[in-house]
Amino acid sequence: MIDQDKSKQQLIDELAELRHRVAVLESAEGERQRSEERYRLLTEAVPQMLWRADANRQTIENNNRWYEYTGQSPEVARGLGWMKALHPEDVVRVTERVREALAAGEPYQAEYRVRRASDGAYRWHLSRALPMKGEDGQITGWFGSVTDIDDQKRAEEERDRGRAILSAVIECLPFEFFAIGPDGSYILQNAVLREHYGDAIGKRPEDYAPDEATLQLWLENNRRAFAGERVEGEVEAHVGGETRAYYNIISPIWDDGKVCGILGVNVDTTERKRAEDALQKAHDELEQRVLQRTAELAKANEALAEMAERLSLATSTANVGIWDLDIVNNKLVWDDSMFRLHGITPENFFGAYEAWQAGVHPEDLPQAEAYVQKAMRGEKEFDTEFRVVWPDKTVHWIKAHAAVQRDGSGRPVRMLGTNWDVTVRKLAEETLRESEQRLHAICDSALDAVVMVDSDGKAVYWNPAAEKMFGYSCQEMLGRDVHGILTPDRYCEQAIDGFNDFRISGQGRAVGNVLELAALRKDGTEFPIEIAVSGFKMAEKWCAAAIIRDVTGRKKAP
Repeated sequence: MIDQDKSKQQLIDELAELRHRVAVLESAEGERQRSEERYRLLTEAVPQMLWRADANRQTIENNNRWYEYTGQSPEVARGLGWMKALHPEDVVRVTERVREALAAGEPYQAEYRVRRASDGAYRWHLSRALPMKGEDGQITGWFGSVTDIDDQKRAEEERDRGRAILSAVIECLPFEFFAIGPDGSYILQNAVLREHYGDAIGKRPEDYAPDEATLQLWLENNRRAFAGERVEGEVEAHVGGETRAYYNIISPIWDDGKVCGILGVNVDTTERKRAEDALQKAHDELEQRVLQRTAELAKANEALAEMAERLSLATSTANVGIWDLDIVNNKLVWDDSMFRLHGITPENFFGAYEAWQAGVHPEDLPQAEAYVQKAMRGEKEFDTEFRVVWPDKTVHWIKAHAAVQRDGSGRPVRMLGTNWDVTVRKLAEETLRESEQRLHAICDSALDAVVMVDSDGKAVYWNPAAEKMFGYSCQEMLGRDVHGILTPDRYCEQAIDGFNDFRISGQGRAVGNVLELAALRKDGTEFPIEIAVSGFKMAEKWCAAAIIRDVTGRKKAP
């Protein structure tokens, strides 16, 4: 009897336990269904195309954005069917990338073109994938996203074209063009500067100044530019065994509100200065002759005085072309240089004020005429710049200066003036402005890793591309030994020995060359790189700057 009661109680306990287990299972199934519903809503809410695959990267499902974009049905996209939407040229490369990811069991990303069903266009996309692992660490599936980056890719191509054009423009400039880094040494030069001084990269203005006074002027101009000021003026430099005169323009390079360097141009004005000196000498000689011949006839004396006035004005304004306007009779006289400046011949010149008006650029004519009227009224000296349009439609910049002669009553009767071509200066100023903008954009959007190390081999600069390439943030790398972190163990001793030699001489196997080496990412993976190194001195110690490119894709290309 006691045994029967015990059996009944045991049966009741087991039934209670069974009910509890059923309740738990029903609760878990409800939670699973709710979780799946939340997942479905989330995948449809994000703007990217999402996918889920099994452990072998066989697609299980995509969100609706994939089906809408590609026109595939869920049945077609399953397994490896999604690859049918890829550009045929990308399929092999993507297949290989997926195979590598499966073997490594690590997150991966790939770029490929996907056909848009609405218009049949293939657009570039970036796919990122993450492995899902079970409690035992084994991959149970994959989850990924596909993002349209076609506009970004086209923008990158446009930047590359702009970079190539900018480089060609700098090399073709007919005057010296340079950039100086924050340590005061040259970091950029064009062909003209290279022809005059050789390779100036890494050197300083002290290496080229003809004397102490000129050096101090250069350094002061550079100091002002580094302080954020645009500086221009005349300087001297020692070139080819002689001292030559230059018109120097220096502008600061801004980066995040700070000056990180300066850009400059030097336009050779030696011949103009010599011409000015010759004109001054001729003027002085004529002045002396005027003084010696004061007893001659009044008409001859007046002619000599007029010539002296013209020469004086020409020398004070860097004489190139001389013009004479008879205001009363509306008669305009030009010398030969004026015809050359305006691109016309004497046969096409009808000798009146209107002839000058006809050659001035329509957009500049109102202001130029206003300056003429102000000068005639005595309100302002005639000193202006304007553009002239030649018969062949080319545009040239002119600098104009003139003096007004008046009769006894103060009425203007004559204007004597000079013109000279300042197109080169104007182009230099425009080139500087464009260079500042483009160089700033280049620095911000560089795709290659740019790394700088000090004389101890520790990182002092680490750009965003380096962060992406190696997996280390700038904060992680600054002040740390680059060779010990990025170099595979089997090459580490060789790399350190090479850098120690570089610290002494600034020379080495990688300096001035492009080498193919191996490097390590933060996750420990090794990959091939191309590296170009240049040396520069900071605080009298050799430091290095390197441009590094990941050539994994090229190495694996068939």
